[in-house]
Amino acid sequence: FPSIKKIFEKKKRPRGRTLMAYDLLVHKITEAKLAEEEGGKPKLEDIFARRELAADFRDFLYQRHSQENMQFVFEAVLYSRLQDTEQKRTKALQIFQKFCKLGADHAINLDEPMINRIKSRISEDEFPPDLFEESRLEVMQIMRIELWPQFIRSKTFQPLKKKEKPVSKKLLKRSTTLAN
Repeated sequence: FPSIKKIFEKKKRPRGRTLMAYDLLVHKITEAKLAEEEGGKPKLEDIFARRELAADFRDFLYQRHSQENMQFVFEAVLYSRLQDTEQKRTKALQIFQKFCKLGADHAINLDEPMINRIKSRISEDEFPPDLFEESRLEVMQIMRIELWPQFIRSKTFQPLKKKEKPVSKKLLKRSTTLAN
């Protein structure tokens, strides 16, 4: 196997077991550095990479009757990845009916001009990948400011925090010297 230093220098990473070890090492180093910078607290964006964290946050939102925010964010991300125009049309209409339409069952907190811009593009039969991007960012901001801090302080988050194994300082120190 090539040395760690060579792996970092290569533009194309090696395959097989070395790649898995490399990815794990990079992931652990990144998590440790972010945790140190953030005081050990995960960020809202971590829900996209960590299933257990996403599930716990979803449960917390259900308790607060705010689950539609997370559902909308995930639906908007899925929509943005669609390639087929007919699938985009169908998904856009579903998202609008479910989350954006006045009186919707799972209505999210968006201002009227934003809803009208989405409605206008849908009525003009325009389905760009960023159709819900502005509203997704606004909902993420609402969750980041209002709901995420409550979740971090909640009892729902505390058991999750205890399950995580911290990266040793020895590994962190060793990995930063290898990367240099």
